[in-house]
Amino acid sequence: MLLCTGSILSLVAVTVDRFWAIVRPLRYTVDMTGRRAQIIIACCWTTATVIGLLPAAGWNAGEPREPRCFFMEVMDFRYLVFVYLATIVAPSFFMAVVYVVIFKVVRRQVISLLLESTL
Repeated sequence: MLLCTGSILSLVAVTVDRFWAIVRPLRYTVDMTGRRAQIIIACCWTTATVIGLLPAAGWNAGEPREPRCFFMEVMDFRYLVFVYLATIVAPSFFMAVVYVVIFKVVRRQVISLLLESTL
């Protein structure tokens, strides 16, 4: 759970980074410093660690009846729904919306450049 969540949050961070680079190209190099990138990466993996370790902290279905480890017997269904919504559905929707905005900005910039070159 931790690694999957960390990967998805990293994709969200890359999406936001691309958004800043496209929407604010002149400010991007000033705003996105190495230190800020490190902080964003640390936030992604800290959040992933917290979400990934919630079952070990008690959000689970308890010990299985027999001494074995079957994922669905150990995991609390509410936690699985939370993880699905918080780390797959919401980030995917967010990234889709951001990439639609990026597409519109790039399309507007390309049209503007084409119009300028024909003048």
